[in-house]
Amino acid sequence: MEQEGQDYVDMQMGNSADGATYGNVNSPTFVSYTVQMKDGADADKIIDAVKGQRANYPGADLNAGPGSFFGGGSSTQVFVDVTATIWIS
Repeated sequence: MEQEGQDYVDMQMGNSADGATYGNVNSPTFVSYTVQMKDGADADKIIDAVKGQRANYPGADLNAGPGSFFGGGSSTQVFVDVTATIWIS
């Protein structure tokens, strides 16, 4: 799925020893993307596009929504958080 408006995309998958040290433990099939939007870009368009892909991934829990890189506060930067857990049988 290619979309316009992102400045950069960060992907994290599964677990890490560093994360576990601080209690951040996820399913090994958990994938998280953080998308920083360009100035003036339409974040809702990307969120809707991701949510529109749910039917293409039956059995996965695919979510997207606005986020903040530092967990809150005001900012001129816009982030979209995309998370998915894919169950492998």
